Amino acid sequence: NANYNPSAPASASVSVQAPFFTLSVSASAGGSVSGGGSYPTNALATAVATPGPGNAFAGWTGDATGAAPALSVLMNSNKAVMAHFTPLLPQTISFVLPGSVTTHATPFALVATASSGLPVAFALNSGPVTLAGGVVAPAGAPGQVTITATQPGNAVYLPAQPVVISFAIGSPPPGVLLADDSASTKRTDKATRTTSFRCGPAN
Repeated sequence: NANYNPSAPASASVSVQAPFFTLSVSASAGGSVSGGGSYPTNALATAVATPGPGNAFAGWTGDATGAAPALSVLMNSNKAVMAHFTPLLPQTISFVLPGSVTTHATPFALVATASSGLPVAFALNSGPVTLAGGVVAPAGAPGQVTITATQPGNAVYLPAQPVVISFAIGSPPPGVLLADDSASTKRTDKATRTTSFRCGPAN
């Protein structure tokens, strides 16, 4: 102008980047969530919900929904999602004591149920029996049997408090037991189809 000479030309370089969008994540009581931040346009962001002890993940709400703990969000705009959690339900085990059991008892099934309806598992702690699939088979000797019932819970129920039961394996009442004779004395009358037996004490 009237006071200044023309300045020297000046230039600058400007880098134009694609826009970024923000994913905002939040959680209800009972858990935490991760995955929030800034993402390039059309990127797939992943939000992850983590339940706290005694809680279960219940689902996502907001700009994206889902029932799985890991949620993929297409970042074509700013997004916000919230993870919801719910307390696990309690459950109990009911264990029915078997009746009188003797050394000559046949195998029998244990009876235990969980209030949740989930299957109950059994473990033999001690005693003269074998245990397989909830079926107890006396081993032929008297003694005290101890068995523990458990239910570990699932996505809805807390683990049940283990229940321990004990019962005795006793000798059979006085009486007699019919048994085949030894091979040297056992004989079969082919004409009448009869077999000889001997009588002995029940125990």
